Amino acid sequence: MARSAYSGGTRRVRGTQNRASENLRKRTSDRHRISNNTKHAMDVSTAARRRTGTAQNAGVDERRIRELNKKRTLRQKENNAAAARANESVFRKLRKKIVREGDIDYTMLFLIIIIVAIGLIVMLSASAPDGSSEYGDPYYYFKRQIIFIAIGFVGMFIISRINLDNFLHLIPKAFIICVILLILVLIPGIGVEANGARRWLNIPFV
Repeated sequence: MARSAYSGGTRRVRGTQNRASENLRKRTSDRHRISNNTKHAMDVSTAARRRTGTAQNAGVDERRIRELNKKRTLRQKENNAAAARANESVFRKLRKKIVREGDIDYTMLFLIIIIVAIGLIVMLSASAPDGSSEYGDPYYYFKRQIIFIAIGFVGMFIISRINLDNFLHLIPKAFIICVILLILVLIPGIGVEANGARRWLNIPFV
């Protein structure tokens, strides 16, 4: 009976030891599994970081390539402009210095002033006798002409500030009006005849 009790106690101790060793094996296997999962996660994150770094490096390389292409294009344009300037004539270079893009054509303005001045001188020499005999002032027509020239220059400046592209849609209508006016010149009573020619309309206030 004593041996039976001893053997039963031995079995219980062995069962406890077996359970303890089994629990130890389970914990060990769980640790290995957690360690493997952690290592796998670290490998995945490392690979992801590498891919991100590679993508970032690729993006940097693409930006550098675009910047280099822009610089190369600008350099090529500058070289083409320099070659074009070298092949330009002296007159074209002088005109570019005088007339700036988008500004007043000073060459044309200078020519207009010269023509107007010559016309004033010619008119003064031709109209001085008539002005002196009719109005007692040899400069009568000359003064009137200066007033009209001043009004014309003011109107020219105002019109030069207007964008004519806004009136392109009126071209067909303006053409029709011009044709009608040319026909009205030929109608007796409306068109004025002078020296056998009809070139004006009978307008009272003009």
